[in-house]
Amino acid sequence: KTPTPPRHKYQHPYGIIGAGYMGLKTAMVLSHLGSKDFVIFDRYDRVGGHAWLEMANKTTRLQTEFPTYHIWYGEEWSYPGSTLCGGPPVDFDIWPTRDQLLPTFQRCAEEFGLLPQCHLQTNVARMEIVGKISDQDRYYELSVEPVKYGRKDVQGGGALAHQLGGDPDQHQHEGARDEARKPYKVNVSCLAMWPGALVFPRSVVYPGEEEFGGPLDYAVEMRFDYSHLPGKVVTIIGHGAFTMENIRTCLEVGVKSIFVLCRKMNLTCPRPASWFVNQANPPISASQMLDILQHAYSKHVVVGGKVIDPWDFHSVHGNSARTHATIIQKTRFGIGDVYFLAQAYGLLEIVIGNVKRMTHHMLHLDTGRKLECEAVLKCTGCLGDWRVDKLLQIKEMRGTYVNGDPRRACSGEADGINASQFSLTTSGPGYYGMAKSVVHFWDCPNDWTRLVDAQIIDMLPVHRAGEPDAEFPAYFFTASHAQSAGILLEGASPLLQMKTEKSGAYKNMIQLHCVPLERVMREAKADWERYEKLFRQRGMVPADAPYVDYLYTTDYMQQQFKLHEEYAKARYA
Repeated sequence: KTPTPPRHKYQHPYGIIGAGYMGLKTAMVLSHLGSKDFVIFDRYDRVGGHAWLEMANKTTRLQTEFPTYHIWYGEEWSYPGSTLCGGPPVDFDIWPTRDQLLPTFQRCAEEFGLLPQCHLQTNVARMEIVGKISDQDRYYELSVEPVKYGRKDVQGGGALAHQLGGDPDQHQHEGARDEARKPYKVNVSCLAMWPGALVFPRSVVYPGEEEFGGPLDYAVEMRFDYSHLPGKVVTIIGHGAFTMENIRTCLEVGVKSIFVLCRKMNLTCPRPASWFVNQANPPISASQMLDILQHAYSKHVVVGGKVIDPWDFHSVHGNSARTHATIIQKTRFGIGDVYFLAQAYGLLEIVIGNVKRMTHHMLHLDTGRKLECEAVLKCTGCLGDWRVDKLLQIKEMRGTYVNGDPRRACSGEADGINASQFSLTTSGPGYYGMAKSVVHFWDCPNDWTRLVDAQIIDMLPVHRAGEPDAEFPAYFFTASHAQSAGILLEGASPLLQMKTEKSGAYKNMIQLHCVPLERVMREAKADWERYEKLFRQRGMVPADAPYVDYLYTTDYMQQQFKLHEEYAKARYA
């Protein structure tokens, strides 16, 4: 029988800043344990979080699969036979749009009874620690200001007042004060802040932008009006996840062609490859991942007249036999099939280089090449919010914990890849595990004390502001940091391990239950063919252009299951 020590009783409620995915998930875990003694703060007028309410475009889709991302993901809530939030999402779109996703956050908050605890349109402006950090009865006094935080639901029109392309001076905007409501203070005994990773677009201004003479903006936050693009040659600057999203949108509106301009290429993951990783238990090897990617790259990805091999990427470190590899990449996988389809039809060209300057409808590159185009979309990455460090008084992040304080947790969505095995391209299972871990140490503080005494906490990875680059706040750590911390804490805490030991098996079950192999292949192939039809209808390719076979077959993917089974038997006996 699993030991269940009594939950620690605090003088004040739990505090959660952010009503996005992680904020709601943390509240769901507390609610499942029988607690409604928590309060959630968020600047927006509804739940859903910054990434989906503001950073996403109107046309944005979830790039990973919904079954391993849905907000009620978890063995306690989403399983065959459950009716909570409609049960497991067996009939939901595999890759839903922003406008399909947001209602699921609202429904979850309603069915879990979280809305009465949500203080929407509020900004936590200050936090004071009352008592010594070593005192069991310490608490955190939060100063809360009612605000009217701007957001929009229409694509185009440029930036809102608090966005403006990554200018730190503009990021002091936290919403206009709502004079109809009074500021107030709330005391909390534990505090988690989930600001997300996709906060501000990285500001990159090129010489001569004012001379370009065409649409030019950051391709996030609903700034760009894509109705200006039909029939035009477009350059997308960047090669991350938002680039994949904008390739799809540009193709849907009927551009003439696309340049993807980047300093170096990042690995891009086709849909079946992402699906295969997210159902895998145990993880697949990086070498198998690269071989699956190579199957798509070898057919369609050519740069400078050379067929691109994923094994040759700057981010790949492998042996000569190609049996072992580690992938180290600053950004996560962009996921999408149209990246490959557009190249197969000659609608997309990847160009390596940097913009040296712009003139009218021309990008002059540092390689000497000139790109003639009529519109520019910037997908230059996103930065963290330095106000988080200031509010939480962060000197360093020890794992997920502020200054090693188990009652102050914080994380953006840890970015990047550093792995020799892969079990996720989605954030849902990781968020689920993180929420359980945070709540565990809130409710079992003696377990944390035991780890302190055993010097385990001293072994947690540490991240400080300015690492590895000056633009990184302390809370904005990498996926490697988060993964190392999770493995260490779970391995050192049998109680926590018991709460998470079925996570891999659950992930595999829910993915295959909702999206079996036959369904993902059928729907991915149908989407591929829909774009082929669209290209012809829009006159983007000749009507008699040869059709292109889909990237993978069901037989190929079934063979991957056999290879993974052999790998798992050899590695895990």
